[in-house]
Amino acid sequence: MPAVLAAAAVASLAYGVYSGENQKKVAKKGLRLQDQAQQDAQDAAIRDATLAEEETNRARQKTPDLNVLLADQMKPKASQSAIDADRLLLGRPGLLGA
Repeated sequence: MPAVLAAAAVASLAYGVYSGENQKKVAKKGLRLQDQAQQDAQDAAIRDATLAEEETNRARQKTPDLNVLLADQMKPKASQSAIDADRLLLGRPGLLGA
């Protein structure tokens, strides 16, 4: 009878060791998969941030700078001042005696 108990104890110990090693492998695999998922999520976040920045830059290029446009409208153009000067001289005698 003691031999049967000893054999059962050894078998129980062997199963415990096997089960522990198996759990260790599963845990390692789980950590490896979790690390890979974390890395994939970080890569996706970086990729999304880069795409968002590129889209923002493209949108900025398409939007006109209103300050520049308004400043250009306020400056007198050479053609405008020449036309205004011609209007002021109409009806006055010129070099040709007109």
